[in-house]
Amino acid sequence: MKSVRNRRATGALLVAIACGMVFLPQISRAQTSSEVVVAVYPVVFSRNSGNEASRAAGTRTFKEVLVKHHYTVVSDADAVGAWKRLSLRLPVVDRPASLKSIVEFGRAVKARYVITSFIDFRSRNTTGVPVHNITTAYVGISIFDIGDGKPVYDRQNVTGTSDEKLEAGRMGAELLATPLPVIARGSKHVVYEQRAVQIAVVKALRGWVHATDADVKKVP
Repeated sequence: MKSVRNRRATGALLVAIACGMVFLPQISRAQTSSEVVVAVYPVVFSRNSGNEASRAAGTRTFKEVLVKHHYTVVSDADAVGAWKRLSLRLPVVDRPASLKSIVEFGRAVKARYVITSFIDFRSRNTTGVPVHNITTAYVGISIFDIGDGKPVYDRQNVTGTSDEKLEAGRMGAELLATPLPVIARGSKHVVYEQRAVQIAVVKALRGWVHATDADVKKVP
């Protein structure tokens, strides 16, 4: 995952941290107000990994967590339409969106914050009897304050695996409006991917939605 991780940070606009979580100075936000508008876009899927339903589960989880914590989320149609209307170049793993593009986009959709993300899915089969699948989702997010034109939160290389149980279940119940997918014998591969990506997204956003204006330091 080193090459994927190294490409997730945007040039001069992030503090790149392999496994940590950082708040950058000058955060000012009212998290209890549903008037705080957030755009979750663009989301880049590394190596074209994950099927359509799994990708949709990942982006839907961002919105579910944010809405539960009283943010207003820009619709997919409005986000895609604004990006196209501005003729902004779509990012890829090797070429993230520039800070200039993100700020221009955020202003166009009237968002206070823009969340950009990279998601990658990896799967493997266990040895032994019975053989079963384990899927790991890798998520990196960066959150930008459009008013200040600066990044304010960065969380990279966050992992969620389909076989995580107790702690993942607690976080899901805490941050999601719907339960995590349950994996049973004979479950389709897509269910493994969906559970893994939802866990990873919840982990990545947890520090943000629980933070206060005083959180301008490393969060454990």
